[in-house]
Amino acid sequence: MNGWRLDEAVGRLHLMAVGAIKVRLHRPIQGTPKAITLRREGRRWWVTIRCVDVPADPLPPTGRQVGMDLGVQVLVATSDGALLLNERFGARAAGRVAAAQRALAHKQRGSQHRRRAVERVAAAHRHVRNCRTKPYTSSPDASSTTTTSSSTRNWPSRTWSVAPDHDPTTPAAISPTAPPRRPG
Repeated sequence: MNGWRLDEAVGRLHLMAVGAIKVRLHRPIQGTPKAITLRREGRRWWVTIRCVDVPADPLPPTGRQVGMDLGVQVLVATSDGALLLNERFGARAAGRVAAAQRALAHKQRGSQHRRRAVERVAAAHRHVRNCRTKPYTSSPDASSTTTTSSSTRNWPSRTWSVAPDHDPTTPAAISPTAPPRRPG
């Protein structure tokens, strides 16, 4: 490890030219740590440790199979008949985000109150992002299956659009649907 060392026993990350930093590990390190990424979100710092040679820990087979279909009106429909609706996190949090942005608009630039208001707007957006990245596989139905299959759809072909007329007798160089030619 070049420039950093993790001491799991005392919960410290030693960085070269920075020193020791307290860390809270949410799970033990598995495999061989190779690299870290430091990221700041608001006032919080996150450390991502990339490991190699991590042993696989598969779940025991249950013998159940389920198929999932991604839809337009319903987010996910399973072969068992369960429907997962789109939770519309952005629409639900729109009021909170708008209120934080309105409060930010009234703050004087460079003031401490404005910095706090910026943090509140960022936190509202971060909350929406975290809700959207919530895995739908955490439901008990998905975790109790052995095989999961999903359909992938070609969405542009399933929506209505007007296709340009294409004349097969027209050379590709002057066809309206031909890609532009590269020089050289």
